[in-house]
Amino acid sequence: MEQQRASARLRIVLGHLGRPSAVAVVASPTSGPIAPASSHPQQFQYTLDNNVLSLEQRKFYEENGFLVIKNLVSDADIQRFRVEFEKICRQESKPVGLMIMRDVSIAKSEYSPSEKIISKIQDFQEDKELFRFCTLPEILKYVECFTGPNIMAMHAMLINKPPDTGKKTSRHPLHQDLHYFPFRPSNRIVCAWTAMEHIDRNNGCLVVLPGTHKLPLKPHDYPQWEGGVNTMYHGIQDYDKDHARVHLVMEKGDTVFFHPLLIHGSGRNQTQGFRKSISCHFASADCHYIDVKGTVQENIEKEVLENDRLYGTESGLNFKGGVNTMYHGIQDYDQDHARVHLVMEKGDTVFFHPLLIHGSGWNQTQGFRKVISCHFASADCHYIDVKGTSQENIEKEIVETAREFFGNANTTDLKDFIMSHAQLVKGERTNF
Repeated sequence: MEQQRASARLRIVLGHLGRPSAVAVVASPTSGPIAPASSHPQQFQYTLDNNVLSLEQRKFYEENGFLVIKNLVSDADIQRFRVEFEKICRQESKPVGLMIMRDVSIAKSEYSPSEKIISKIQDFQEDKELFRFCTLPEILKYVECFTGPNIMAMHAMLINKPPDTGKKTSRHPLHQDLHYFPFRPSNRIVCAWTAMEHIDRNNGCLVVLPGTHKLPLKPHDYPQWEGGVNTMYHGIQDYDKDHARVHLVMEKGDTVFFHPLLIHGSGRNQTQGFRKSISCHFASADCHYIDVKGTVQENIEKEVLENDRLYGTESGLNFKGGVNTMYHGIQDYDQDHARVHLVMEKGDTVFFHPLLIHGSGWNQTQGFRKVISCHFASADCHYIDVKGTSQENIEKEIVETAREFFGNANTTDLKDFIMSHAQLVKGERTNF
């Protein structure tokens, strides 16, 4: 299924390559010191022969690892992306496979579903409206200059950088995007990052370190920031802090293309508005996957796998042991107690008490074993506070999972979570 989806996305992208663009574009000036385009003859390493980039633009990317194209994406397209994002925030649209993220400072807020609780959505390949960004001919004609004609859309994001709460958590540490990608060669990968509004240092523009795309991939991990760091916001642990930096001031529709080894990040949003951008990482379909075990990328692989399990996605990833999320077990019981294995036929139903100790063995067949179940309770039951009891640990895990991964920002305790799922099926509702 995943291969079919990837193939379909590739056909969509390829189908747009030949379409002409009506948008006039120019190279963008940037703030800060940058390396001038080299005047001496050179062999191009980071760009491919094309009739889109001027010689000056091509040399600029070769030297600096990024290139800004002004006014590339239309206001109309950006408005459509904004409308779709707002639908997702209001839970009116729920694309399959979408990852919704919140800033660590607002993950525990009481906000109702809106853009105020979502700082980023990614993997929106199943959202037809947002994925249009990845197929825009004006984007792809530039992408082809870096990847060649066979193009894969690998990772798509819409970033909704929130106003900083004072803890500086809206920052993104300096990093190299290749840290997140287990495929090579890096020179055939490029990011297209489009401003959805005016972006400058006040609302947290991108900052890049020109020329750092020529460096190898460096070790990344969470920075030790006092206010906290967002999930998977890894940063470079060792870099030249005296290296020149360029802050990319951009207008709506401006798009920056940059190399996956370019060191970059973004500052905190010091305004009262939410700063939006939309992006996609593209790669040549001729790239190949690598095994990152034993490399500087091993830590991000581990974290991605853990998040994959929290989402419950059956991605075919290999796990070496481990326990499924929220599969808690009794820590102390009589291991010599008699056990009964329930052999059942289709339609057989077992009713059991909630204090009955039970579990299940591993499936040693090639098929998937299916059951359906429901826990029922009298509507005369009452809720209890589990804090300070042996149930406190599962309450904490359920609340964190509900907030961060399932969009239930209002969940504050186990009672909230259960109440949001309980439904009356017979009789009258009283305490519940």
